[in-house]
Amino acid sequence: MLLLNQVLGMAAMVLYGVRALLSEERAFSMGIPVLFFILGAIPSLLAISCEFNARETLPVRVLDVALALLTGTLFVFLIFSLVNLVGHIDDAGIRKLNLVLALQGIFLATGATLRLFGTVHQEERRFFFILTATSWITVVLTNIRNYMTLGQVSPFWELIWNLVADTRALLIPIMIVAVYQPPEWLRSYQPSKKIIQLSRVSSTLFVGLALVVLGISVAEHHFRPGAVGLFLMLIGYGLRNALIQENLVQAEESLLRVNNKLEEMIALDGLTGIPNRRSFNDTLDREWRLSARTSRTLGILMIDIDHFKTLNDTYGHDVGDEVLSDVARVLQQGLPRTGDFVARYGGEEFAAILPGATFAGMEAVADRLRRAMHGLAVENSISSTPKITVSIGAALGRFESTAAAQSLVKAADMALYRAKDAGRDRIECIDLNSIVSYDDLSPEPYPSNAHSDCGKTEVEED
Repeated sequence: MLLLNQVLGMAAMVLYGVRALLSEERAFSMGIPVLFFILGAIPSLLAISCEFNARETLPVRVLDVALALLTGTLFVFLIFSLVNLVGHIDDAGIRKLNLVLALQGIFLATGATLRLFGTVHQEERRFFFILTATSWITVVLTNIRNYMTLGQVSPFWELIWNLVADTRALLIPIMIVAVYQPPEWLRSYQPSKKIIQLSRVSSTLFVGLALVVLGISVAEHHFRPGAVGLFLMLIGYGLRNALIQENLVQAEESLLRVNNKLEEMIALDGLTGIPNRRSFNDTLDREWRLSARTSRTLGILMIDIDHFKTLNDTYGHDVGDEVLSDVARVLQQGLPRTGDFVARYGGEEFAAILPGATFAGMEAVADRLRRAMHGLAVENSISSTPKITVSIGAALGRFESTAAAQSLVKAADMALYRAKDAGRDRIECIDLNSIVSYDDLSPEPYPSNAHSDCGKTEVEED
């Protein structure tokens, strides 16, 4: 775009020179070189208004090009409305023409400056540094040359300033080759968030602002072209915003899917694929608050694999990991209701949450899970295949009779230790709803008013 701007600008300069060498009778319209100057501003306007990243899709960029071309068309209408560009031009006409072109240059240079100080990428900063420097130098040199042309200066100085102004076409190649990087202070400059936002917002509004001003200015002289230009601008920006909004919605949905996936990964245990302790704590907190509102009971099961350390040391960690995965699978399949929740609590220990359970129901679920483990065995080539058993501690409570959710966990944990001490492969239960005051749970025998007599083993069942 920058190269195209320079090529069109140099073509305009050549046409100016050719026109000056021709006699007044053979001279072509001055509108031809002016038209090349106007067309040369379109690539610069695009460079200032476009975001150079993957967020801008091809349809959006096509609309940007169309809106920039519409801006150039309205600018042509404005120039031909202000000045008669056919044949001879008086000083008043030249002044109007110079004023409009000067405002155009200042507009583009200001936009490039905003982008320069609002970008954080070094390559973009280098580009806009070159564009900003050359734009302001061109504005200064062109206005001095125009002033000299209209002023009472000698032909020698007028020729000198014409040569100086005309060499501005060499500024871009010189800066690209000689000034490879911006100054150190500009490379290390870190814009604030407000400046970055201002730069991004203003860049998208540059073409629209130019179209509004040009459309209104043209409508004063030629109502129909100006009105059509404003109408097309509204349609173009409406389509552009719709496309950007669609892209934003798609990006938001994609981010939401990624976020949900990350949350699932964070909430799941990497080995067993069931929820982890963090997810257990979140679910327990949510169910406890629901219990506080509805006065329903909440049951907790603490489940521990018997002799897991010995199994791990004997058969290796790979076998131990397979056992953990198998136990997690059986636990998930053994919970009867959709509201029940099981998680890996840590190591070889698992925990389950049974919302709204009764004491008998919690006892039955715990016993069913314990029985289900008897179908598991360690697959190995060393010796016999030992069976997998678990010990389970269960606790039931509700908001009115339990100090906190962690009291339930502590009670279930203590019940688990009792099951371990009593010989493993058994369950121990406690109903906190029947305890008058139970602030400090301990592994000692439960008070007489606690329902702790649900201990079961395979022998007792037989």
